[in-house]
Amino acid sequence: MTGSLKIGLMFLAGLLAACAPAALPSPSVSQPSVSPPSATPTASAEAITLTFWDLEEGGGATKARAALIAEFEASHPNIKVNRVVKSFDDLNATVKFALQGREAPDIAAVNQGFTVMGALVTGKLIEPLDAYATKYGWKDRIPAGVLSLNSFKPDGSAFGSGTLYGLSTTAEIVGIFYNKAKLAELGLAVPATIDEFAAAARAEHQRGGVGISFGTLEKNPAMHLFTTLQNAYIDSKYLLDWVFINKPGLTFDQPGELKAAALLQALAKEGVFTPDFLAVARDDAVAQFAAGTGLFLMGHGSWKVGTLAEKMGTNVGFMLAPREVKGETRVATGSGGIAFSIASASKHKDAAAELLDFLVTAHAGSLYAAGGDLPAMTADQPPAAGLFAEAAAAWEEVRLGNSVVPFQDWATPTMLETTRNNVQELMAVRITPAQLIERIQADYAAFKP
Repeated sequence: MTGSLKIGLMFLAGLLAACAPAALPSPSVSQPSVSPPSATPTASAEAITLTFWDLEEGGGATKARAALIAEFEASHPNIKVNRVVKSFDDLNATVKFALQGREAPDIAAVNQGFTVMGALVTGKLIEPLDAYATKYGWKDRIPAGVLSLNSFKPDGSAFGSGTLYGLSTTAEIVGIFYNKAKLAELGLAVPATIDEFAAAARAEHQRGGVGISFGTLEKNPAMHLFTTLQNAYIDSKYLLDWVFINKPGLTFDQPGELKAAALLQALAKEGVFTPDFLAVARDDAVAQFAAGTGLFLMGHGSWKVGTLAEKMGTNVGFMLAPREVKGETRVATGSGGIAFSIASASKHKDAAAELLDFLVTAHAGSLYAAGGDLPAMTADQPPAAGLFAEAAAAWEEVRLGNSVVPFQDWATPTMLETTRNNVQELMAVRITPAQLIERIQADYAAFKP
């Protein structure tokens, strides 16, 4: 990359023939914002407390939002923000109930797809945001592809188009981190095919190390692990249709899916992953990798760039899953990051919208990027080096190649549990690769949007 590293993230610039694609915005190159934007306090001088449920992402985005909220409070002296930070699993388990209660948060982090956002839309528990998008010009700052993935038909029957119900502050891409020194010790280059990747992981294991650092006590990394290997084999168009167009004839029973499942189980049986990975917390696996255990780290993505860059400096790299055939267009799972929605029960919706707007300015984008996260909004940055640049380059590769695919769990309300539970069963050798494919497809076929 030369000149300014432009992260005008047009998520799914053609990813979404089915989801309102739009042209890539081309903002003029400028220096990053170095001070908070001027803000106009809410029209009312009433003392307001906003309860904000945030997601603990373990990286720069969480810290950036904390800093932005402090700036917001300073420029809006009548508003106090009660920020509550929750883990992904805690958030998913509690947000539906919380938004129905009398003490509902004004803003909550909401996972996209039918499982959470779809249920909240159907229950009329979160507020349509189209009027605020027009008022604040969000469509000029945030690519249509990102906004579309926070959109539903008001009856909850269709995902990826319709009314806007959430706003993402960051973008994310799932990939593989690698220890550069260990790869060099093995005399290997960055793998160019999935077979080379598997051979490198096995070589590290055979010399007494951990081939792939991985922990899935919380289950979610299991889904990210499987979909990363899946992307070595599948056609991106097939998975896009499978997630977004639920109709008879679309099936998960694909040769590439079976190959991915078979490779995953083989590596697990051979002991290539972290010992007792089913009982290892995901962040413990990250910490072990950062401390030098493991050639590769899987089950994570760009949201760990800030953490790993801080711990490992220049000794860590980021790569997408290499394809089965060298030179093929690589495929990656990605999206806008977690969405933030306004509760229908909020008594301060306008103030909540003003806070959301504050979180998606160009200044905010500079803070996200500084912490190692890909901002969802347009944000120009000077040339970057190291891990952030590698993740940004990977994003650009799949964005320009129209080979970004959505998170698999968005396909049905129960797909998250089905996928991550059965991937764990596969890795524990309790089911076969064919049974994994059958169970995922059975969940898909049973859903009638």
